[in-house]
Amino acid sequence: MPEHASGQTSGLKPSDLRAVERLFRRRVPPAAVATPELIVELAERSQALGRRIGVLVNRSGLVTHVQVGDAKTLELPALSSKRRGPGRLKGLRWIATSLRGDGPNRDDLNALVRARLDLLLWVGLEPELRVREVTLVPAAVVDETVVQGEPQDPHRLPQDFPQRIAELEAAFGASVAGQRTQGDRSALLAVVGSGDLEEARAELAALASAAGYGVRGELVQRRERPNPKTLLGRGKVADLCALALSTGAEVVIVSHELAPRQQAALEDLLDLEVLDRTKLILDVFAQRARTHAGKLQVEVAQLRYRLPRLVGRGGDFSRVGGGKGAGFGRTKGAGETKLEVDRRTIRRRIHALEQQLSRVRQQGDLRRRRRAKNALPQVALVGYTNVGKSTLFNRLTDAGVQAEDMLFASLDPTVRARRLPSGRRVLFADSVGFVRDLPANLLEAFRATLDEIGTADLLLHVADASDAHVFERVEAVRTLLAGLGHVGVPEVLVCNKTDLLEDPAAFAPLARTLGREPLLLSAREGSLDPLLARLDEELEAIAPEAEVVASEDLVSEDGLE
Repeated sequence: MPEHASGQTSGLKPSDLRAVERLFRRRVPPAAVATPELIVELAERSQALGRRIGVLVNRSGLVTHVQVGDAKTLELPALSSKRRGPGRLKGLRWIATSLRGDGPNRDDLNALVRARLDLLLWVGLEPELRVREVTLVPAAVVDETVVQGEPQDPHRLPQDFPQRIAELEAAFGASVAGQRTQGDRSALLAVVGSGDLEEARAELAALASAAGYGVRGELVQRRERPNPKTLLGRGKVADLCALALSTGAEVVIVSHELAPRQQAALEDLLDLEVLDRTKLILDVFAQRARTHAGKLQVEVAQLRYRLPRLVGRGGDFSRVGGGKGAGFGRTKGAGETKLEVDRRTIRRRIHALEQQLSRVRQQGDLRRRRRAKNALPQVALVGYTNVGKSTLFNRLTDAGVQAEDMLFASLDPTVRARRLPSGRRVLFADSVGFVRDLPANLLEAFRATLDEIGTADLLLHVADASDAHVFERVEAVRTLLAGLGHVGVPEVLVCNKTDLLEDPAAFAPLARTLGREPLLLSAREGSLDPLLARLDEELEAIAPEAEVVASEDLVSEDGLE
């Protein structure tokens, strides 16, 4: 173990530095938090240098690190990120001096929480030498993550440190065990922004549930300008660390798309896996994709997401030796880093998948042209995710596609034919639901799926009338469709789930603000005759009545294969 002081040691005389590094020789009895001799020596060195000094002591009583700060700040050194298990603390106590003040500052407390230290022993030098014990506590709310003891004489510290730590870890372990969810990975939600944070929180929780995560806790921070390094402020990062320790969460899910550097910085600080909203949506898509085309699209999107996030850590920067002839045949070149090899492998895989997707799109175009020869008009169901599109599609066509009360229950497109009351044969196409702020690269990867919408003669836009944010959802879908180039396609707006409304009649005037006379209905119950009549009316104006009946081989189950 190297016995060199770290931190702000520049400017120290060699004799002063040697005096500080003699702190490595101090030993603390197993039952004690610290010895009076160690505390007094720390205080004397700190006063003599006019700087804060701290030491980390392991449970065997050995000093493992000595740090030097300036007059106000003292930072922890880089510590091993190896976790000791659910509810377990770091196995290190921090004894740190302070030249002024009557207790640890916010940065000291944040460091205690982020590192999951056993204890912080704050050593105050003015007006007289006093110490304070600060410990973590299991808590359901992040406002109660630490407990500060009263100022004490350093000669009267209790001698029961191992027992207290054992009781504290047992309490954390019980807190974690009480929140375990069978079969789910445990997650914390971090919602950051300046808009409607409650809406963002509810949507993130629904996405996490759809991806199979059990939500153990949530943290919400209103910020006009997210922190460019970690998105969250330093205090909130510490709160997340404390909440993770109390709940045993394995993953932190953030409501924003993170830059690669932000994700790496958060994972280093939290010592947890960090997912952003884009990765969470990709995970849901990967679980829902059933067709060959859907799986290809998901893999492309995942690889595009992963490529800029290949960050070298540890041995990832090691070199792969060059081949024969490197260095004009006399020496072996340094070769490429593993990162470069991985990036090239991913780019090759993306290229191969895109070629397969191109063939899939060509096959889809061929099927759509065959349908067009039969003059069959096509109605595409679009809308926000989990508004009941698949339920309505099943009522219209008896398709039997998966319809559940969760986000992205159905991902792969499905096409079915039915005859309207007028006798007109129509193709109905179900499609993946939208969410707000859907990443552009995700939309591009799913171009083959969304092509079914692009060839539609009429859009059947389904909205959830029971959703408090129904108006924002409708506009979000229209914005996404416009971004895909689907401008000017006639639309019939259907406000679904009216069976969940207390007064549907009161909702009708509000719904009219969304466009031309929306239809109010329940896809689960009630008659669909008004909807079928409206579709007949709209298609009469758009396309002539088709006399040719489509053969069964022109209507595939997924619209792509």
